[in-house]
Amino acid sequence: MCKVNTNALFLYLRLWKTLPPMNRSTQSPLMRYRIYLQLEKSLQPNTVEAYIGDVNKLLSFFGNADRLLAVTLADLREFLSAMADVGVNARSQARIISSLRSFYGFLKLDGYIGSDPTAQLRSPKIGMRLPDVLTLQEIDDIINAI
Repeated sequence: MCKVNTNALFLYLRLWKTLPPMNRSTQSPLMRYRIYLQLEKSLQPNTVEAYIGDVNKLLSFFGNADRLLAVTLADLREFLSAMADVGVNARSQARIISSLRSFYGFLKLDGYIGSDPTAQLRSPKIGMRLPDVLTLQEIDDIINAI
């Protein structure tokens, strides 16, 4: 585990939050979201990359970064429908929705948007998988091996 200078980190976060949201032109909302996930949420690098990758899927779907700030619930449903059409399973869709909720929650918190379009978005039902069980023959083989 690396040692973090917490004083410098808190100073950076305090300065970062004092800038007006739309005057942070040197950093895109997506870059600021990455920093938010790393510093404020303390997520592991693989988790950060997964969240950013999911937001990038939405970005690719719309093809325009500015469009991310004007997304509606209907747009998100269209995106998820397209994901289902290409074979993305329910578990992956649920993870994507979780990533998008986090992203739009950040955008609202940081003042980029007024309302969260994911607030009424439902995750797909994820069924429980039954455990694999041994056959009677496999149980007998184990007992005989003892």
